[in-house]
Amino acid sequence: MRWRDRPRFGLGAGALILDPDDRLLLIEQERFGERVWTVPGGGLELGETVEECARREVLEEVGLRVTLGRLVAVEQWVTAGGLVGLGLEFLARPEPWPQEVVLADEEDTATFLDHGWVTRAEALQLPNLWVRDLISDAWPTELAAPIFRKHTHFESR
Repeated sequence: MRWRDRPRFGLGAGALILDPDDRLLLIEQERFGERVWTVPGGGLELGETVEECARREVLEEVGLRVTLGRLVAVEQWVTAGGLVGLGLEFLARPEPWPQEVVLADEEDTATFLDHGWVTRAEALQLPNLWVRDLISDAWPTELAAPIFRKHTHFESR
């Protein structure tokens, strides 16, 4: 296959950040008119690695410096035409600890509304939890191998 015939897609990274008590940091944001609870993350910038992207996105969105651990999920964004993006989610810990969460006001298509350090039980009670299927069977520290998730991506967004 020639290079120009290969698929082109977006690449991003994010982090499931756990505090010393193994509580997960979730952020509530509004995207495209919908409020969701999710983890920090976003698109790769020119010249950076996926690890640098994840650390930068965490710093920009929640103001934390983190140490990345292992890969816990691969997000696949698809349309009827096929794969349009990949997102890599890393396990992370705030370093040093403690640090104060400071939400960004706005970033591209997202407005940041709230945050919380939550247990698994608390997380699963939140409405519109974006990572529900990721944490419903296992907490991030319990995952033995990365989970592959597939999302339908709508062109209009």
